Amino acid sequence: MNRDMYLYHFCSPLHLPGIVKTGLDRGAVVTDIHATPPALDMTYRWLTANPEWDQSWNSYGRGSTLAYDRTAHRLSVRIPGSELHRVMRWQNVGPLICTPETYEALSCAGDPENWRLFSGDIPPEWITGVADKPAVFA
Repeated sequence: MNRDMYLYHFCSPLHLPGIVKTGLDRGAVVTDIHATPPALDMTYRWLTANPEWDQSWNSYGRGSTLAYDRTAHRLSVRIPGSELHRVMRWQNVGPLICTPETYEALSCAGDPENWRLFSGDIPPEWITGVADKPAVFA
């Protein structure tokens, strides 16, 4: 029996309208930080098993050059049981698609044990909820 899996995707206010409309159909994994421009694999979508608002990979307010908070919204994503073969743990697939230095650099950004990569696009109907970050975390 295939049971559905529930994961999360965090995003900024800038990106939320497009995601709600078309799903998670954009994104990339940096595979070589030393390539010019950096090499990207655009076939995966980032998800996490960690629903907490304080995501260690989000550097907004901690010296980030981004002008927005990448965790302003938390999307709940239901992956149907029939599609679970497309969900991979970062710690398993990252070393296969990234240079060793890139894998280490990305993994140092937070809790990689919770990170998942989904191979392909996630349609909007799999997004089951959108929560706004509480003011206490903003």
